Amino acid sequence: MSTRCTAMLMVVFAVVACGQSGDEPDVPVATISLGGAALAGDVTVSFLVRDPASRLVNAGFRWGTSAATTKDATAAATSPIVLGLASSADGVPHTFVWDTVRDLGYAAHDTVYLSVGVTAGPISGIGDTVGPLVVDNTGLAQAYRVAGTVRRAPTLLGAPTADLAGKLYVGLFADTSSCPPLCALAPFANATLDLGAQDFSSPSAAVAYGFSAVPAGSYKIIALLDHNDNGIGGVCTADQGDLVNASDMAQDLHADYLQRDLVINYGIDIACP
Repeated sequence: MSTRCTAMLMVVFAVVACGQSGDEPDVPVATISLGGAALAGDVTVSFLVRDPASRLVNAGFRWGTSAATTKDATAAATSPIVLGLASSADGVPHTFVWDTVRDLGYAAHDTVYLSVGVTAGPISGIGDTVGPLVVDNTGLAQAYRVAGTVRRAPTLLGAPTADLAGKLYVGLFADTSSCPPLCALAPFANATLDLGAQDFSSPSAAVAYGFSAVPAGSYKIIALLDHNDNGIGGVCTADQGDLVNASDMAQDLHADYLQRDLVINYGIDIACP
C-alpha cells in the first residue's frame, strides 16, 4: 500500500469520527415547559419527548423543596396517562396535570422543584428539572375537591344504542330536600367532556372528572352522557339513549378530598338541568 493511499484512509476515518461526535444521544430526552407565574391547584405541565428511535416512552414526575426531587408527584383526576407516550426525533408534546394540593397542601412554598424522568423499556433517558417554583394554594384553603371516574353499568335499562361516545356532562349540585337527583336548578359547578373516541360500549371504560375549590356542604354529583350530541344544558329532557346516574345520593364534603366514582345507566325522559 502506498503512502498516499494510507493518508487518504486516515482522512476518511477522521471524518467518520467527527460525524459521530455530533450525534444526539440515542436515548429518550424529556424537557419541561412551565410558566413563571405562581402555581396553584391542578397545574398543567407541558413537556416534550424526543427520541431518535421514536420509541414508546414512559414518563414519571417527582417533586421536592430542593433540586433533589424525591417525592412522586400526584396526578390530578383529569391528568392524561403518561405511560406509552409517542416520541420522535423532533419531539412530541405531552401534558401532565399535577395535583399540588394533594402534595403541598394549602400553604405557600417558594422553593419547589419538579422533575420528569423518562424510560423506553430498559433504557433510561435524560430527564429535566425546573425550579425553584412558587406554589401558593392559600387561596384554596377552606375549599374542597371532588374527583372520580364515570363508567356505565354492566346492565342497561332500555335498548342499547350504537353510539355511546357523545359528550359527558358532570354537574355538582347543592343538595336540597326538594331537589331530586336531576332537577332544574343550576349546578354549583359543571364540566363538559368531549369524549371523542372514548366509547362506553364496555363497562370497563372509564372517564375521569374533577372539581376544585368547592365550599364545604352537601352535594349531589350528576353525570349524563348525551350520546347523540343533541344538547344537554339549561332545562332539557334526557333521550332514551342517554346514560345518567339518576339515583345518585347526596355526598357531604367534610375532608379536603372526596373520591366519588359514578355509574351511569339509561334514563327515560328524565328532566335534567
